[in-house]
Amino acid sequence: MLSGNKARTIPVAKSNCNVPAAKAYLAHFVVVPPEGKGVGYLSAWEAGRPWPGTVVLNADKGGIIGNATVVPASADGSIQVLATDDTDLVIDLYGYYVAAPAGPPGPAGPMGPQGPAGPAGPNTMAIALLKWYEANQVASFAVGQGPRGVAFDGTHIWVANYFDRTVTKLRASNGSLVGTYPVGDLPEGVAFDGTHIWVANYNSNTVSKL
Repeated sequence: MLSGNKARTIPVAKSNCNVPAAKAYLAHFVVVPPEGKGVGYLSAWEAGRPWPGTVVLNADKGGIIGNATVVPASADGSIQVLATDDTDLVIDLYGYYVAAPAGPPGPAGPMGPQGPAGPAGPNTMAIALLKWYEANQVASFAVGQGPRGVAFDGTHIWVANYFDRTVTKLRASNGSLVGTYPVGDLPEGVAFDGTHIWVANYNSNTVSKL
């Protein structure tokens, strides 16, 4: 039973669900309030942080109500939940995000004017820049955790870092770091409108303008 307006920490990785400490969990939340009662809203967010102002579901008219969402977790795999009113809560985990290790480099392609280039090895924490030199060199540049969206403004490369809640700005000519800017929770898409950078924040339900 959750007491109204009292946040509770859920140590997901230490539960009997047999899941590891993850960056985020995919979960289905179901509130079961007392008969005849409702729940204004239910929130879930990363443990150890203040409430971000997001809501998982509303059940102000009572009844058994559920909704699925992605919830960021703390380093030890914990989340926080808060209901505005007393209610039982059922949490059904059906997935999680973890940082994948860097894969081995891909095999080199055969030499010769007609030989295909070998595929590059995967790297989960970097973006790649291909620029034509005499030897067609490939370079990679470190950004934040979980890079998702990428945009080019004519001079710089902008990268949305999903788990860091930031956007990285790189100089396109040489990949040097220009700056890192905080945005909303779980940023994904990035777009350039000719003047500003716009970032879609999945878990905040907001768009940031840079």
